[in-house]
Amino acid sequence: MRPEQRGYALVITLWLVTLLGLLAMSFLGGSRTEVRLAGLSRSGAQALAGAESGVWLFIDRLLLQGAPPAGRWRETHEIPNGKVTVDAENEGGKLNLNLARVELIENLLRQTSLLDEHLAALRDAILDWRDVDGDKRRQGAEDGDYQRAGFEYGAKDGPFNSVDELRYVRGMTEEVFRELAPALTVYGRHSGVDERMAGREALLAVPGARADAIEGHLATREGRGSPEGDTLGSEIDRRFLGGAPTQVYRVTATAEVSTVRRSITVFVELDPGRQPPYTVLAWREMPGGGE
Repeated sequence: MRPEQRGYALVITLWLVTLLGLLAMSFLGGSRTEVRLAGLSRSGAQALAGAESGVWLFIDRLLLQGAPPAGRWRETHEIPNGKVTVDAENEGGKLNLNLARVELIENLLRQTSLLDEHLAALRDAILDWRDVDGDKRRQGAEDGDYQRAGFEYGAKDGPFNSVDELRYVRGMTEEVFRELAPALTVYGRHSGVDERMAGREALLAVPGARADAIEGHLATREGRGSPEGDTLGSEIDRRFLGGAPTQVYRVTATAEVSTVRRSITVFVELDPGRQPPYTVLAWREMPGGGE
């Protein structure tokens, strides 16, 4: 081989060595990425299993021990490589979106950022959505009003299947929806407000309710005050209180494993006299951060 040929061969060999080195580095980097992704997937599976176990553990506790007297509670459990937090509340402490009387809906709307001039229209649109007829209330909305506003659907003329469905009512904004949603439910058979379970927003929706009396009532209920007669005050309209007790609970279990979070929200109705003694009404799995 002539000298110039040997030189070309050396250059080609060096280029091949360099190329093989780059390929090897790329392969190793890809392997590390796959290992990391596999680890995160495993953590995600563990977190999801942890959240699900938190839900069933809480349902089992409700069936065996009964619910605590307060309407809301939280507990945390350790799980392998992480923890699971369970938040639960009795849906009887909320306004039933399908059965609540008009005064309760109106007063709840007054607690939001909704402008006064839009309140009556949204109130009537909610009532027109849930009733079974096509008769429009004074400031409400039926099929023609939705079509003129550019919607591809009309009023449902039937009960809400979920609180999220409230987003589709004409005049509803995302901001107002987020303010309303925590105080609303579509489960149970109550038309009033259960003062034993209700939160601040639901109690303030009752005609005649006073903010200071409600704060005292909540403090007494949570063991932070001493009961002195009628803790809700004499001005509150008791026709809107009480109602049929509900055994429907909203249970949210959030598990964290390493840097991965998974959450499950379940609506469950208990009936110890039935087999099985519970009915899952809704089950929602929500991904979290970390992947």
